[in-house]
Amino acid sequence: MNNFEFKKFVGNKIFSATFTKKDGSLRTYNARVDVKKYTKGGDNPVEHISNYCTIFEMDAGQYRTLNLDTVVSLKCNGEVYASV
Repeated sequence: MNNFEFKKFVGNKIFSATFTKKDGSLRTYNARVDVKKYTKGGDNPVEHISNYCTIFEMDAGQYRTLNLDTVVSLKCNGEVYASV
């Protein structure tokens, strides 16, 4: 899944993403994309990389960079995307 497919799947809705961390454990984020509330301006350094996406994690109230190559499953609007 690349950045374009990811944004098309989740839209501007809240989604749940489960991914594999570098140490091999799983983590789940409840997040949204295209949140502008806490930005200070400037350029997003990962915006041009096709397998990374900047998301806003709702639980922590912070921005995160999600590596789409490590995503195990996505849930949004009752739909589930599971990678193999």
